[in-house]
Amino acid sequence: MRKIRTWQLCRTGVHGSDGATITEQDLNEILETFSPPRPISLGHDMAQGDSFPKFGDVLALDGIYPDPKRPGEKVLVGNVRLHSALDEQFDDGNGEGTYNGWSVTIPRRVSDGKRYLHSVAVLGATPPKIPGLDQLKIKTVYSDGDQVETFTFSEKLNYQEETMTDAEKQKMEALEKANKELEEKLKAAETKTAEKTPAKEEKFAEPKTDEAIKARLEATEKELRQNKLERFSDAVSDKLPQGVLEKAKSVASVLVDVPDVSFSDNGVTQTSSALKVFQDVLSAWPQATEETQLYNFADNGNGGNEEKSNNWAKVCSKL
Repeated sequence: MRKIRTWQLCRTGVHGSDGATITEQDLNEILETFSPPRPISLGHDMAQGDSFPKFGDVLALDGIYPDPKRPGEKVLVGNVRLHSALDEQFDDGNGEGTYNGWSVTIPRRVSDGKRYLHSVAVLGATPPKIPGLDQLKIKTVYSDGDQVETFTFSEKLNYQEETMTDAEKQKMEALEKANKELEEKLKAAETKTAEKTPAKEEKFAEPKTDEAIKARLEATEKELRQNKLERFSDAVSDKLPQGVLEKAKSVASVLVDVPDVSFSDNGVTQTSSALKVFQDVLSAWPQATEETQLYNFADNGNGGNEEKSNNWAKVCSKL
């Protein structure tokens, strides 16, 4: 059988004849730097010699809590286990034990200046530097695994609540009631806002997703392409015979997708779309029935040296 005791190990405030001050920051540093287990000695002197035995361990630090007996102060709470020989002599409140107090040694580390828990000294006749530290709970653990917990004070989970006065409890109930009323008002306001939201969203019922934007762009590009081909057809339809016009439209349907081209006109470089260049060339042709002296070309194997009168309908039909 063994006992796990829960002790208030250290308290903030000014203590002892030398006015040593312990702050909440000190308690936080002890909690941060704690490395279990830390030894328990009989008196402080035994903790300074390597040959002296230890009489227990500080197993864990439970946390930092408000001191119920001293408003505004904080206490560091930890779990300790005493050696069986010391455990039998420790006074649990019945006045029969020879040891009933304890005191911590909390120096500062050289590396970073933070406080750490070096050891805990169990005291007898000498009073501790920090008076009034309480034993909060004793957990008795038997060999068969059963556990019996004896509470000297209130359970740790209700550590602060159980120390409240009736006036403080009434004030807490009033605050909880006010908070509940405020939460209900906020929920009602959120519900009212949510009821108005759908009416505003109806104006924007069609979200502009990536797919919708892409489809709209494709439709616009298709419409522009069709308009270009229609303008081309209107510009050359009265200048070309029907047979050539259909072929020209087929060529135009390919050139409409060709990027702008650059060409030289009387030494001046110009840039235009391929379709526009093609349209300008066709628009400059005479009427299909008009005959014009254009150039010499080979026809029926005569060598191409004879000047001919060219029929544009025949020339176009050969393109």
